[in-house]
Amino acid sequence: MGASESGFLNLISFGGFIYVIIFFLIILKSSYLAIYRSNNKISKLLGIFVSFAWFFIFIEIPIGFKMVWYIFFISIGICLNPNFRGLNDAKIKLYLNR
Repeated sequence: MGASESGFLNLISFGGFIYVIIFFLIILKSSYLAIYRSNNKISKLLGIFVSFAWFFIFIEIPIGFKMVWYIFFISIGICLNPNFRGLNDAKIKLYLNR
C-alpha cells in the first residue's frame, strides 16, 4: 500500500473516518490523562507532545516505520500508564538514578 506525505490522508486510506475518530479518541484520552491527571512533569510534557503530534499528522508526518511513530506510540503508552502517572518528580528522579 502506498503512502502519501500527510499522515491524515494515510489514516483515511488505511481505515476510513471511523479509524481516524478512534485514533483521535485514543490521543485525546492519553493527552487529557497525562496533562490533567498526572503527578509529574514528564507525563505532562509527553501529553503535550502527543497532542502536538496529532496536529502535525495533518501536515507532515507520514505513517510508516519511522522513529517518530515509535516515539509517538511509546509516549501514548506512557501517558495511559496509571503507575507512571502516579509517580511524583522525586520518585522518578530516584528511579532514573538507579
